[in-house]
Amino acid sequence: MARRNGKDRGVVFKQGGWWVRLYVNGREKWFRADSKSQAKTLYGRLRSEARENRYFPEKYAVSKELTLRAWIARYLEGVTSPGLRNVHRYGKFWSKLLGRKLLTEITADDLRHIQAKMKHKGTRTARTINRYFGALRRILNLAIADGLLSANPIKGVKFFSEPAGRLRFLSDKEISSLRDTLPPEHWLIVAFALETGLRLTEQFHSRWDCLNTEQGILTIPLSKSGKTRHVILTDAALEIVKGLSSWMHSPFLFPSPLTSVQPMQGRNFVVKIYEPGLEAGKNRRSHLAHLAAYLCLSGCDGGSRYPDRPRIDGPFHDHDDHALRASLSNSFTHSSESSEFGSDCREQSEWNRE
Repeated sequence: MARRNGKDRGVVFKQGGWWVRLYVNGREKWFRADSKSQAKTLYGRLRSEARENRYFPEKYAVSKELTLRAWIARYLEGVTSPGLRNVHRYGKFWSKLLGRKLLTEITADDLRHIQAKMKHKGTRTARTINRYFGALRRILNLAIADGLLSANPIKGVKFFSEPAGRLRFLSDKEISSLRDTLPPEHWLIVAFALETGLRLTEQFHSRWDCLNTEQGILTIPLSKSGKTRHVILTDAALEIVKGLSSWMHSPFLFPSPLTSVQPMQGRNFVVKIYEPGLEAGKNRRSHLAHLAAYLCLSGCDGGSRYPDRPRIDGPFHDHDDHALRASLSNSFTHSSESSEFGSDCREQSEWNRE
């Protein structure tokens, strides 16, 4: 076959190697070859596929494999999960451990070895280890969705069985001891948790514009489940929020003592205030979230505002819940009047935040 000026069409020698230059739909494409013969063969095949509409440049493109560290960094940029701090902690853990490996180089055997090592070390429970591997599973599933992986190596790892959770309720004596130990302004925060059963983040991120004092409803825009939910406040809980003065200078019910535009740091409150108050009993902050279940099981109807609410019988129906309620309500009133907010703030009970 005759060649123009003795040159093969589409075959170019440059930068010390042979290249194939091809125009498809008006766009120039370049492909590298090891030799001139290979370049001529590749050019002929590509031209044939282009004529028959079978041309796919992805097959000949250089593979753009990513390391796990690079993929985790890209993943964290688009995360909007409520548990962002945990996501970053898991990402940092896996980046440090397997960050240099390509996504395609991670094997189930590597992960099983890491799982066994974490278990043997004994610094993390089986439940926590499962959370770390669950986070990695989500990260690799996104890599599969983007075409960077063909299969998830986590499938070859068996998660540890987790024991069923145990409900732990604060006793009347523990509540009374906690009330006597904490300063009045801190007891109000704990008392609100006891009355509402809110999670730590939900309580400290509660906003005034999400509170309806007339209906006695607090709206949680983004709960742990990712959905909006509404919490019915008891009379004692309403008494607490109506005695707060933070509505005058902050959008949060419990603002940070350093800046009113930020909520109070729940973790700091737990570590520095709540846990020391319960050190003798070795309890934890999560116990507060279960008091609502205790009151429900014991037949408490949440106050006179809901007289038609049915009584729920349960294993705690013999407890003197009315005495407990009276004790809590009296302590709320005493704490509010003796707190730094003063009696003037309690006269603001009929304000309207709508």
